[in-house]
Amino acid sequence: MAGEYKELYGEEPEAWENVLGTYSVMVGVASLLLAILGAAQLVNRIPGPVKAGWKLGFALCAFGAQAPSAAFTHAATLKQICALPHLQGGPLKGGAATMYRLGWTLTHPHRWDAEAVLFSAMTLLIVVWQHLTEPSSAEFATRKP
Repeated sequence: MAGEYKELYGEEPEAWENVLGTYSVMVGVASLLLAILGAAQLVNRIPGPVKAGWKLGFALCAFGAQAPSAAFTHAATLKQICALPHLQGGPLKGGAATMYRLGWTLTHPHRWDAEAVLFSAMTLLIVVWQHLTEPSSAEFATRKP
């Protein structure tokens, strides 16, 4: 979202802060309202495959948005060296631009910043190690004091 806003409206930090702040407050208020109304019980009615598909789609979007940051120290670096193709009279926007930059990043490893890749690899290693060494919830529930 930040990339789209800056592409459309420029580098006005105060305007971006206002948008982000307003959005954050609105999400918080909506979450509280849904919790008070008991919307969590509706989740039980959603079929398992739909939940799995939503989680996979969300994971792909999050990965697509964050992967270029794992290879480049600054997002501006990627935007300078990766020119977006023009379709229908203008460059790609939104999710299409994000996925294009992800593909470009993955196919140009010789352009990656060593520091960013090392930091990302260390972070991934810590997360995987934590996941492998932490007992599962089933093991935790069956432990006897």
